[in-house]
Amino acid sequence: MKSFPVLRGLLGRLRFVAPMAFVVLILPASGMGEEMEQEALRPRPYFSVDLGASFVQGTTLKSSGAFIQSGKMKFDPGAQFDVAFGSQFGSLAVEFETGIIANSTSSIQDEFGGGGDFAFYQVPFLVNFYYHIPTRSRFHPFVGVGVGGVASILENYDLFYGSSDDTFGFGCQGLAGCTYQITRTMDLGLRYKYLGVADRTFDSLDLKMGWTHTHSVTAYFSLKF
Repeated sequence: MKSFPVLRGLLGRLRFVAPMAFVVLILPASGMGEEMEQEALRPRPYFSVDLGASFVQGTTLKSSGAFIQSGKMKFDPGAQFDVAFGSQFGSLAVEFETGIIANSTSSIQDEFGGGGDFAFYQVPFLVNFYYHIPTRSRFHPFVGVGVGGVASILENYDLFYGSSDDTFGFGCQGLAGCTYQITRTMDLGLRYKYLGVADRTFDSLDLKMGWTHTHSVTAYFSLKF
């Protein structure tokens, strides 16, 4: 019977010890959660490259010169190589991208049945914004948009008459793709891009090119620091 007062005393002490133990246990857990959240939002610089095929839709070409007639320029499939430097903040990322897109065309489809042979190069200078869709796997789909300018070079490499000119115009693009996380710092994936560039004038060739629409599919590799 004498043990009951002792038991009641122990239970009384537990009423104070239990809340204190709960506080001691929950505080480190909440601190770890905050650290993980801060880690996810901490900027992570990265470098990326992608290489693949480019496809330029046919576009109008207006000529004020005597050697080339106005018409529609159709492009052959080409190649695209891009590099980018950026930083990721959780699911969001921003980067600066440049590179080169190279396509050729066999002729200009005009009322006389043809024109010169051309090589067409585009060098983008774009700022891209990405949203990485959260998943619980190593696969990370993403979408993005970009805006900036594009340097364009049009080279006429006809056997008897060859010349070239370059110009600069407004450009914008949309992006989508998916990467696979190889390691904590390396990703590998596929990316689709649409690049639209406004009208440009090539003065020395006496040519004005309409909007160009370039589609590309590339293999993508990124390295986080």
